[in-house]
Amino acid sequence: MNLKVIKKQPNSSMCFICGLKNNIGMKSYFFELEDKTVASWFSPKVAHQSYPGRLHGGISISLLDEIMARAVMPYHSGEDILGITLGITAKFRKPIELNQQAHMFYSKVVSNTSRFFRVFSKIVLPDKQVAVEATGIYMKVSLRKVIQDKAKTINNASIRDHTGWKVYKDKNDPKFFEVNNS
Repeated sequence: MNLKVIKKQPNSSMCFICGLKNNIGMKSYFFELEDKTVASWFSPKVAHQSYPGRLHGGISISLLDEIMARAVMPYHSGEDILGITLGITAKFRKPIELNQQAHMFYSKVVSNTSRFFRVFSKIVLPDKQVAVEATGIYMKVSLRKVIQDKAKTINNASIRDHTGWKVYKDKNDPKFFEVNNS
């Protein structure tokens, strides 16, 4: 099913998954869809491998952890509310080959309280097969709180300037994502 992109989420500078200045990172962008799903894609490189030609399983989990932590953002428009990981369970179903076209991954909140949320996510291969599925439990926290102690040493620079946390628009941003919710 094709779902319309409603909003692009912010990226940071040095995060391994979304950091645009991290030379070995994934440099993934994240998009909120019309049903409050968060979606993204990635193209794994040789630097991300485990066994020859395959993405490292730990990086798969890192990708899913990032998108699950962001899954609550569509429910808190205008606030930088993210999730802090309390637990993740994953099933690896298929290997993820390196240097292929982009792989899609997405997350959907399945329960949401005032302090916690539970999320389902998966990585889908270019041929539409599921490579990895995960569920996670997260505690809600504001971005400001996450880096509060560090912010005291930034000489009054804004948190957004210090972290690079902002939306980076691109003319090639997708308008729709094909999502298989089964």
